[in-house]
Amino acid sequence: MSADLAGRSHLALAGFMGVGKSSVGRLVAAELGRRFVDTDPEAEAIAGRSIEACFAAGDEAAFRDAEAAAVRAALSGPPAVVALGGGAMLRDDTRSLLLDRALVVFLHVPWSEMRTWLPQMVATRPLLQGRSLAEIRRLYRSRVGVYEQAHVKVTVPRTGAGDAARCVLDALRTAAAAAG
Repeated sequence: MSADLAGRSHLALAGFMGVGKSSVGRLVAAELGRRFVDTDPEAEAIAGRSIEACFAAGDEAAFRDAEAAAVRAALSGPPAVVALGGGAMLRDDTRSLLLDRALVVFLHVPWSEMRTWLPQMVATRPLLQGRSLAEIRRLYRSRVGVYEQAHVKVTVPRTGAGDAARCVLDALRTAAAAAG
C-alpha cells in the first residue's frame, strides 16, 4: 500500500452517523502507524460544549463552525486517520479541503441495514431525536450524495469494527495498486 495514500498524507473517514467512523478509524490508524483524530470531541473542545448542548440550544451553526476548525487542525498536523462527524462534508469549504488534502473514504452502510439499528442510536444522536423514520431516511439520502464525492467508497459490514477496518485497508491496497 502506498505510504502516502495516493499522494495525500491524511486519510479521512466519512459517512452517516453511527456507521463506525471512530471505531474503524482507530483500528486503521493503528494498522497504518498513524495518529488518530476524531473530529467530534475536537469540535466539542473548540465549541466549549457538547454536540448535544449545541443542538439543544439551536446552535447547530456554531457546532458546524467548530467542526470545520477541527478538520482544518487535523489536516494541518502530521499524517493522520481522521474520523469525521456525519455532517463535516456538508460544508463546501470543508469538503473541498478534505478532498484536496486527504484520501476520503466513504464508509457506506445501505439504508436497508441502517434502518434496523437506528432505534439504538436515536438517544445519542441529536439530529435523529424527534424525527420519524421517513425523516431520517430523507436525511440519510440527502447526505449520501455528498459522501459519494469521496475518493473511495467502502460498503462496511455490521459484523464489527475489525471487519470494517479490514474492508477499508483492502480498499486502500486496491486503490494503491491501481495507482501504480
